[in-house]
Amino acid sequence: MSKKTGSSSARSRRDSFPKEHFVWELERTPQKVADSKMTVYILFSEKAQKYYTGSTQNIDVRIFEHNAGKTTSTKIGRPWKIVWTVQCRTRSEAMKLEKKIKSRGARRFLDSEI
Repeated sequence: MSKKTGSSSARSRRDSFPKEHFVWELERTPQKVADSKMTVYILFSEKAQKYYTGSTQNIDVRIFEHNAGKTTSTKIGRPWKIVWTVQCRTRSEAMKLEKKIKSRGARRFLDSEI
């Protein structure tokens, strides 16, 4: 009897799924990513008196993760409230805007935007 290695064990698990599952994933994922828009958001914590800036494809899920303590950097300031959001067409556009906000500071950015 031969000893299983990590790669053959992973391969055997993958081979146990129907091939249609992987074809669907491969066909569906690029289309889903291309069609989805990104949201850049700013959160505020009353408790910590701090802002948090981020970007996501699904704002509802992401806010839930922040308030559930699943994000290390926002675990302390729960609950977080959305104070500003904007939709971006591409991930690249969202990342540039997020970087701009973080470099200026969320409070200064909000003061100039509102």
